[in-house]
Amino acid sequence: MAARIAGQIAAAAAREGAVAAAGARMLEPVPPAPAIVPSMHLAELSEEGISSVAHIAVKFAGVCALIIVVGFTVVAVRRSGRGPRQDSHAVTAMDERMAQIEARMTNTQDVMIALSEKLDRIDDRGRRTDNS
Repeated sequence: MAARIAGQIAAAAAREGAVAAAGARMLEPVPPAPAIVPSMHLAELSEEGISSVAHIAVKFAGVCALIIVVGFTVVAVRRSGRGPRQDSHAVTAMDERMAQIEARMTNTQDVMIALSEKLDRIDDRGRRTDNS
C-alpha cells in the first residue's frame, strides 16, 4: 500500500514537473516567421527560367489531372457495383410520371395556342372595324 501511494506521489510530481516545464516553454518568446510574399515567389520562379505562362500552364495541367482522376474514380465505383443501384420499379414509375407530365404540358400548350389564335382573331376584328 505504501509503495502504491509512493508511486502516485512520484507520478504527480512528474506531472507537475512536466506541467511546469511546459509552462516555462510557453513563456519563451517565439521568433517571428518570415513573411511569404506571393509576388516574390513568382518573381523567383521567373528568375529561374519558369515564365508566368508556364506557371499557369502547370496549374491548368494540375486541374485537368485532378478532373481526370475524379472521373476515373467515379467510373471505377460505378463498375464495381458499390455505387447507388437503380431500382427497376422506380425507373418505370419515373417514366410513367414523366409521360404524365409531358401529356399535361402538351395540353397546356394546346390551350395556349388556342387562346393566342382567339386573341389574334379578336385583334383582327378590331382592326377591321377601325378601318371601316
